[in-house]
Amino acid sequence: MVEIGDRLEVIGVRMADALERQIERALRPRRLFPSLQLLGAAARPIGLFVCRPECLKLFKHIVAPRIAAAVLSLCAITLPLQAKAQDCRLVSFGEVPLSQAPDGNGQLAVTLNGKPEAISLDFDKPYSRISRAKAKELNAPRVVATIGLTELGHDDHSEAVSLGTLRIGTADIGDFQAFVYDNPKDFAGVGLGINVLRKFLPEFDVKQGVVRLFGKQHCADKLVYWAPEYLALKYNDADGRYLIDVKIDGRDGHATLAPGLAQSTISFADADASHLPREGGGKLQSLEFGGVTLHNVAVTSSDFLPGQDYGLTGHLSRRRSFVPVDIKLGADVLKHLRFIMDFETKTIFFTVG
Repeated sequence: MVEIGDRLEVIGVRMADALERQIERALRPRRLFPSLQLLGAAARPIGLFVCRPECLKLFKHIVAPRIAAAVLSLCAITLPLQAKAQDCRLVSFGEVPLSQAPDGNGQLAVTLNGKPEAISLDFDKPYSRISRAKAKELNAPRVVATIGLTELGHDDHSEAVSLGTLRIGTADIGDFQAFVYDNPKDFAGVGLGINVLRKFLPEFDVKQGVVRLFGKQHCADKLVYWAPEYLALKYNDADGRYLIDVKIDGRDGHATLAPGLAQSTISFADADASHLPREGGGKLQSLEFGGVTLHNVAVTSSDFLPGQDYGLTGHLSRRRSFVPVDIKLGADVLKHLRFIMDFETKTIFFTVG
């Protein structure tokens, strides 16, 4: 014969088991607040049950510990999720002023070893660079380059120098190195390579004249913090450049971002196809990329595939392996966008206007 105490114990154990199953089911989709409501709803009949004096002992020794364990498990899951949500906040490394140099191209205000310096920005360059004259001016010591830099139509760059500490925004980059460029026609001064920007999530607000830097850790839905709706554009960096798919007057093509370039520039071949003069430029009827269509875009034209005027003849074979660039999107176009680059997912997130 089953005693009344045994029956109450069985009932208590079953109720605790049912409560645990309910909490487990509620936690599967991680709906934490409904889980708390469910816990309260499940506890109400237990509360009525334990109000009877003969069941207080049963509740104390069997049901209550099971409920407490379930609540602690819920809290243990809730707190890490809350901590993870807090980690999703973007960590700022300050703003970098972006202005126009005397030649009209963009430059960033940074410091080298505590001294103000204006350096150029070129998305075509995977690594930072410095002219021979500037390296001598800074008395920059040579370092052994672990890689060689090969560019189309140029000598191989194998000599590098250390420029000390670069402060960009509020971030300090020690042993900042750059490849030395010998031909003064190519470049003068210091140019920032994409290898430095890859350390961050850079946001470009060309219209406001600023580049904002954020830490690379983020949550996807928190990246475009300034707008609830945005567009996403994938890019291809297979050959070291950042190419995006575009349509120029209805033709498929490839573009690179050039926030340091004052005006957008198309290749001679595309100028011919759009019936624009090679000298002086003109206006494209339409330019499409990432779901955006622009009309009457003013452009200049240039030869994006320079001839082999000097250097190693190996570049003639490399020339055929490069995907041609049809247009470089300069500050005149990019000022209408606000965009942030995620180098891990190879995606540009942007808003228009």
